[in-house]
Amino acid sequence: SKEVLASALSIHTVEGRHAAVLNRIVGRPISPSGAFAEPLSKAQVTKATEPFFA
Repeated sequence: SKEVLASALSIHTVEGRHAAVLNRIVGRPISPSGAFAEPLSKAQVTKATEPFFA
């Protein structure tokens, strides 16, 4: 649904900011992949998210 997608995207942006701050604290690049994230395959996404849908 549009509501779930909007919620997920709002969480995504906040988590991205959190990750950037933590990376900076430990001396890593703010964005490890540069300006754009490297895309994952469908199989990689499925494997990474399976535990949340079991």
